Amino acid sequence: MFSALVILLLELTALAVFVMMLHCLRRVIGIVPLYLVLGTLFMLGQATWIPELVLDVTPNIWDTLSYGLLLIPVMSMFLVIYETEGTTEAQRFILSMMVLGIGFFFTTRLLFSHYSVDSGFKWYDDSDPFMLVMSLQQGMIGLTFLHLLLFFLLPILYQTMRNRQMPVLFCFFVSMNMYLMSAELLVRFLSRNEAADVSWSVEAGRCLVVTWISVLTYLYLHLGRALRIERRIGAFGIVIDLFKHLQSTNQMRQSLAEWAGRYQAVFDNSSELIFLLDEHGMVLNANTAAMSTLHLLLTQPDFVLASQVLDANDKPFVWNDEWQRLWRGSEDKKVVMFTNMTLLLPDGRRRDVDFNLSQAWVNEKAMAVLIMHDMTEQRDKEREHLKLEEQLMHSQRLEAVGQLAGGVAHDFNNLLHGILGSIEMLSRQDLTPASRAMLGNIDAASKRAAELTSQLLGFARRGKFQEELLDLSALITQAGTLFNTTAKGIAFKTLLDPEPMMIYGDAAQLQQIILNLLFNSKDAVAELSGEKRIVLRAEQAHEDMPEWDKRPQRDAKAGDFVCIKVRDNGCGIPPALVGHIFDPFFTTKGPHKGTGMGLAMVYGCVTHHQGWLDVKSQVGQGTEFTVFLPKARKGKKVGER
Repeated sequence: MFSALVILLLELTALAVFVMMLHCLRRVIGIVPLYLVLGTLFMLGQATWIPELVLDVTPNIWDTLSYGLLLIPVMSMFLVIYETEGTTEAQRFILSMMVLGIGFFFTTRLLFSHYSVDSGFKWYDDSDPFMLVMSLQQGMIGLTFLHLLLFFLLPILYQTMRNRQMPVLFCFFVSMNMYLMSAELLVRFLSRNEAADVSWSVEAGRCLVVTWISVLTYLYLHLGRALRIERRIGAFGIVIDLFKHLQSTNQMRQSLAEWAGRYQAVFDNSSELIFLLDEHGMVLNANTAAMSTLHLLLTQPDFVLASQVLDANDKPFVWNDEWQRLWRGSEDKKVVMFTNMTLLLPDGRRRDVDFNLSQAWVNEKAMAVLIMHDMTEQRDKEREHLKLEEQLMHSQRLEAVGQLAGGVAHDFNNLLHGILGSIEMLSRQDLTPASRAMLGNIDAASKRAAELTSQLLGFARRGKFQEELLDLSALITQAGTLFNTTAKGIAFKTLLDPEPMMIYGDAAQLQQIILNLLFNSKDAVAELSGEKRIVLRAEQAHEDMPEWDKRPQRDAKAGDFVCIKVRDNGCGIPPALVGHIFDPFFTTKGPHKGTGMGLAMVYGCVTHHQGWLDVKSQVGQGTEFTVFLPKARKGKKVGER
């Protein structure tokens, strides 16, 4: 008897150590081998509880297969899983045992339902093997659900004792013994056959086995430092968590629906243009912003977004090349950025855009998500800022040139006065006709040089300046009358604001500004074969004027200024030359047709009057000059600056 007990303990120890080893290696080999071994022990342990086998066979009381001893390693490992992994993994263990039991039921039914039994085959007490298999089959399915119910009660009893701070070894021992006794009582109660009594020696031997397995289990957890220090809240956690999981399914559906709604709200209300594209560049889906921007184009069945996109060099966007670039050698998710692109709208307008192209998988099919940001307003501001910087640099350059030209012209003008004085004294002497002719040439050249120096001084704002209160309307009318006498074949019109426009300034310089602009317009329309038009206009400045945005003083108010506009329908100025038209001695006219000082003097005089200029021109369409001058303020006296 002692040797049988030792053999039994060795056998169960080997099984317990084997399943503990599988549990220890679960991170490496997976959990499936452990569950398969436990499932096999679970099914064999249940078989010993079937009354037909127990009653017809008289086993040794220390036989491993008797009295459900094979269930002890299964129970110990179930408590280990519950202790180390928690209630969720314990529920998965119970589910796997249920699957094995149902699988056994249907497998035996499939194997034995279509075969007859050889009458010569005997099973112990001349039992019919076919009936024995059917009894085994029905008993196994009933015992499976019985033991699974007890498996739910096992951690409840264990956790109750753990929460009362009882020793872990005692918790293992009591829980497994209660499980075995409960299973035995239920089998006796549910069995149709009368069960044999179990002697005290069997009960004592079983308690010894449970004690030994409990010690092994405790040592495994203790040495592996897998015992939980904290207590779980509530002993019925394994049951409560099961209902929580059932409830969490509905919560998950609600959460998915909520997140889908949130995603759709973000997708539809985003200001970005979002497209889902296939490998051919066709638009599969687009958000509200994209739909409102491209309108009916997206309703076309074969619409390809790339046909409406130009690259930074205004070349068509090649979709196939970019698709290959997006997916070429892409182990990780790739995002490709595109800047300074242009989107062509259905109405012919152009929008400056930046966008990124990223990989996407929809129903296991490669897609691309294109998120486009409208940069038009930002780029317009950047261009405007750049233009203002260029204007500032141009003003600073003209200021430097003006200072240089003013100094040279002032000294040169003094020299010319001496030359002209000497010419006048020589002209009074008795000279030969040839000498007098040469003296006349010298006088004409000197006067011409004096006129140029006067213009240079005007550009440098160092000429004579006599400020007085002037009516701009009267000044415009007078200049228009003078110009009209020379405007042969030109449709000339003067438009004046009915409101009074009073300014402080030098009448001669202001009139010269107007006449110079008019004569430039006259030269610009001279080569036209059709109607030649020049319009001179004076009016109050308004903030909605496009030219007002280019004011050098950003805090200036439009109500404090008047503007003079000279517009023609002449040949226009090429864009590359617009930045140089106010430079001294710069001219596009032919030889002997201009000095290049007219617009330079206009610039200097306007700046001298605390004003500024703007020019808009298009080749073949004409040019418009706009001059802004400050209005006379009330209480300001003549001569005040």
